[in-house]
Amino acid sequence: MSSRTLRFTLSKASSSRLRRGPQSFSYSSAHTPVGTEWPVSKHQLDKARNWFEKIAQSNGRIVFAPNTSADALCSFVIFLRTLELMGYDMTRTSLYHKPRASSIYAPEEREKVASLNPDYIISIDSGLPEDDVPCIVPGVPTLLVEGMGLERGRETHFGDHQESEESFQILSPPLSSPPATCSLTAFLLCQPLHPDVHRTCKYIASIGAACSLGTNVSKKQPYTAYSAILHDVPSRELIRIKSLLYAPARVEGFGGAVIVDALRGSSSFEDILDPLSSTAKKLYDAQRIFQQTLDGFKRLPFRYSLDGKLAMLCIHSPSSVHATLARELALSFPIKSKVDHFIVANAGYKSGTVSFSCRTTRTAFRRQQSIQDKLSTSSQIPLNDAQTMLRQFSKQVPGLVKDGGYYYNKGLPHATGGSLSIEMFEKLRRTMSFVGDLEWHTGMSLEKPI
Repeated sequence: MSSRTLRFTLSKASSSRLRRGPQSFSYSSAHTPVGTEWPVSKHQLDKARNWFEKIAQSNGRIVFAPNTSADALCSFVIFLRTLELMGYDMTRTSLYHKPRASSIYAPEEREKVASLNPDYIISIDSGLPEDDVPCIVPGVPTLLVEGMGLERGRETHFGDHQESEESFQILSPPLSSPPATCSLTAFLLCQPLHPDVHRTCKYIASIGAACSLGTNVSKKQPYTAYSAILHDVPSRELIRIKSLLYAPARVEGFGGAVIVDALRGSSSFEDILDPLSSTAKKLYDAQRIFQQTLDGFKRLPFRYSLDGKLAMLCIHSPSSVHATLARELALSFPIKSKVDHFIVANAGYKSGTVSFSCRTTRTAFRRQQSIQDKLSTSSQIPLNDAQTMLRQFSKQVPGLVKDGGYYYNKGLPHATGGSLSIEMFEKLRRTMSFVGDLEWHTGMSLEKPI
């Protein structure tokens, strides 16, 4: 095995302990240099744990700024429960819910966080800022917990700007490694700090892992590191909980607070799934509304580009349903379809902008595999993936990439998207050779063109 290969080991003694009951989870990095361990390097983890332990003992005011994803909110609950177990004054904690479709690093959001008078900030799954100020509030010591590898060189760049190791910490997997989860990272950090963290937070970490990476991911490398957490977790319950926690942050009128309340009010999987509890009832309500919204949009007709290789659905909904629609409908095209990529554009999610999601269709993958099977060579035929396609069209529209901002087209090769002004999106649509006027559908009804 090469030095670059990820390797995680549990000793025979620890394996037998796992069979007897819950024990601490750890991984060995003896075969990997610092900076290449997964999910995060031991060096990063030790520094962040020391930082977190110091702020818990200081009793200063901590402001948490998590993303609205279930994984980020699971991570937040793990941090919160650990602080409580360590005897921290919980009235000294605050949770900042950023508005949807906004960045925590926007000037107005930085001001709102600063108004909470934080002594320390823990940002979870919010990425890095576009400017050179890594801390949300300049001068306030900050810990960034990320599930995705950060852009190459940006960690080092920000490290050069920090005044000391106490002012800015980053916990993230290496850029070249598979994505991790914030909840697993938080669990690894907090577990040694109190003997009851494992008992009270393990199921939360498994929920975050399932919501981010799926329920079968522990069978693949390097995700076998999850086995110590997921080894006794019933996958059926995880699938149900994943479905419940997916909807609230995407449906208008619910939001991440509903997820946090359900997680904090629980002590097991069963508590979250109990439809009779007040917190779980809100989860079920959000799930029902979300599914009804999806079903209404799935019946609407698509628009096709002149060459037939792109399909688009334009909707107007205050709920964040465009990514889910793109993922599900990209699987619906018949085998002989020419469509390579499917786009769902939503003009109702954030005023004045079009938020859109783009997916490579299943037929495009099948077409590539068919060509590959007919060739004698073992080399892979490159797929014109969604990210490449969007990059090529975006370059043809002056000012479009700048309009989209730092996070434009920063998804995965087969699943990407962004947010553009209505004017810029119309230019992109024309460049993609879609003809006719823009029409925005609201479920089974049709809104006037914007």
